[in-house]
Amino acid sequence: MICRKNKPKLIFFLDHQGSPTSTDHEDIGTSVVTSDRIPRILVVRSFDLFCFIFAMGSYLFDFFSDIAVGIAHLHAGRIVSGCLVILFSLLPSFILNIVTFVWILDDDVRISRKPTDKPRQETTKSENSKFLSLFSATVLCVCQLGPLFWYYKAFHYGQEFKKNKDETEKRRLFFRMVEAERDATLLRFFEAYLESAPQLIIQGTMIIDFLWIRHATVSPAPLPFWVYLQCVSMIISVISISWSIIVQNRSVRMVRDDKVNIYPHEAVLQFLWRISTVFSRLLVICFAVLFFKSCVIPMVAIHVLMSIIHVSMLQFVVLEGLSGLEIALVLINAAIHVFTPFNMAEGDTHILSSTASIRFAFPTYQLYPMDRHGNIRHWSYFHDDLLQLLSSKQKKAQTYSADE
Repeated sequence: MICRKNKPKLIFFLDHQGSPTSTDHEDIGTSVVTSDRIPRILVVRSFDLFCFIFAMGSYLFDFFSDIAVGIAHLHAGRIVSGCLVILFSLLPSFILNIVTFVWILDDDVRISRKPTDKPRQETTKSENSKFLSLFSATVLCVCQLGPLFWYYKAFHYGQEFKKNKDETEKRRLFFRMVEAERDATLLRFFEAYLESAPQLIIQGTMIIDFLWIRHATVSPAPLPFWVYLQCVSMIISVISISWSIIVQNRSVRMVRDDKVNIYPHEAVLQFLWRISTVFSRLLVICFAVLFFKSCVIPMVAIHVLMSIIHVSMLQFVVLEGLSGLEIALVLINAAIHVFTPFNMAEGDTHILSSTASIRFAFPTYQLYPMDRHGNIRHWSYFHDDLLQLLSSKQKKAQTYSADE
């Protein structure tokens, strides 16, 4: 394979000496890791630039719509609901913006130490100040808008790449764009599951409970404003989560010479599929919270435990020693699997999860919270995905060993 290797910044697995790992174990045998490599043929499409803009817009609408929902709850006298929504909006956002600010400082230090013919201050200014001063970056992060900085950098370098004709300069611009996009998509991905996904559970449980009480009492009063606003906010959150997966996938594939990046029509199809999986999982969890109450906690814990086992088996990497970063990544992936199947073997088993949304879409004799057998069956479907995938993974490993 013809490709050029570049030093990974944060997320890719490293051994104790700091060099990229040489092997990883995938579904079939062992192959060379090609992550974080720059291909010979560099392509930036207009759709790539659109992805940056759409990601920025979805981030803004998602965050501020959640804040608006919390204020609407407080205005309606629903103090506890409003405080919960605002808390789960601001706390993850603060964490995300702290990480953003640390990465900005890290880049400043890295650039200032980079060998160059120009004075250090001039180099740092030429690379950073044209985008954002340190004071402006601080203000941006305090206003909870830090992740937009990386998307803006990626969009800027992508535009410059398309305009420039010099191959050497285009390669430099491509490096800068990929670096900024990698940071932006990773931050956006974490934000989706730190803030948007928990918000969906909280807001979904609230609105289902409210509508059922209203349905049971047959209240003739019109729906309050916060119900409509919350429905819009939930739709934006589902879109935001689904899109964060798409851009993360595109970001990884963009720098791999062994893969073709996702085309626009493929991104749309995957986007619709992600919306379906996220929405079906949301319904399962919200109804489970309302039906099983606190008993849902051990159920989720069991699911996370199975996900940890599954991620470890599917993405096992041979290293000299375990690092905190690797363990954190496994835990993050396991938590993501609660909300949507991510980065694991796909198959017909996901249809079982999707049947939950079909079940809830069509009323039965007892609309809510539905009969006990229906809820237990759908929750078992929720776990059956991982059980069947683990079994399939073990069979594949046994078959591969037998072939050897």
